[in-house]
Amino acid sequence: MRSKDLPERVLYFEPMPLLRVAPIWDTCRAMGMEVIMVDRSKVGETLGYLAGYEGFAPRTEERKTTPPGERVLIFCGVVGDRLDQVMKALREAGAPPSLQAVLTKVNANWPMDRLVEELQKERRAIAQRLLLQKGQS
Repeated sequence: MRSKDLPERVLYFEPMPLLRVAPIWDTCRAMGMEVIMVDRSKVGETLGYLAGYEGFAPRTEERKTTPPGERVLIFCGVVGDRLDQVMKALREAGAPPSLQAVLTKVNANWPMDRLVEELQKERRAIAQRLLLQKGQS
């Protein structure tokens, strides 16, 4: 799964299903990326399957999932300078905050909800570190 061989896509989970945030949608589409809206019922599917990549099938076993309570963007096939360009364009367009990640060989087999849990843990760890640093200064 080499990024340069993959089409540029973004998996977009919006916690408020009737809302599609224009700065995100419009910016990604204007940059030639396919935007794949992820339904609440699909957050237990693997990222590779959600991105539509070969070799990833829908999950067959039932498992309890909890949809994220916040906006999530997962960039697929978008790396390096191109990812920097996309992030800058989203900021300039006024895109609201979101959890963000890049699809990799490691996380392609993860269910989306697992990736979201990992991102939330990382964010909490960073916030704690910043608080500790602030307390030491």
